[in-house]
Parts: sequence; C-alpha cells; structure tokens
Amino acid sequence: MTGHRKPEPKVERGWLTVAEAAEELGVSSATLYNLILADRFPAVKVGRRVLIPRRALDEIADAAIVERRLVDVREWAMVRRESDETGDKPPKGHVEHRRGPIVPPR
Repeated sequence: MTGHRKPEPKVERGWLTVAEAAEELGVSSATLYNLILADRFPAVKVGRRVLIPRRALDEIADAAIVERRLVDVREWAMVRRESDETGDKPPKGHVEHRRGPIVPPR
C-alpha cells in the first residue's frame, strides 16, 4: 500500500472572520465592518479580532426562507436583541417587521 491518504473532511467552524463572512455574503469587508460598528450585524470581539457567529448567517437565511421575502439585517438584529432583553425566543426564522414591508412593491 502506498502513502496515499484520504483528505480530511472539512469541518465547518462555528465562527467566521469578517473577511470570510463578507465573502460568503457577497459584500465587502468594509461594508460588513460598517454594519457591525452600527450595531446592525451580530459580531463578537475577541482581543483584536472580530468574529461572526456562523449561526447568525444561518438564522438570517432561515428568516428569509420562512418569511419568503427580503430580510433586512437591521430588523433581524433588532428583533433578536429585543427577544434577548425580554427573554422571549421568537420562532426560528421569524422576523417582525415593525416599519412596514421591507420588500419593494411589485
């Protein structure tokens, strides 16, 4: 038998760098940093690094699927923040739209 080894399966990490999350979302790192600094996108600062929970991207995607419409990250973040403050848990993927529809009329 030769020294060929099967490649290790890629394990998905629970955290993404801003650059990785930006690439996954198709936006620039600067745009994502601006959203984070404006409290419009969830992130965690560890030392000098800013990390995005992968779960946040999954929950945003779930909200878009459940609502079957455009999800404004600012609205999503506000609902999550309010539910954390009150201790209530919104249904997975659920987004309350307090300022009217966030989808342009057809």
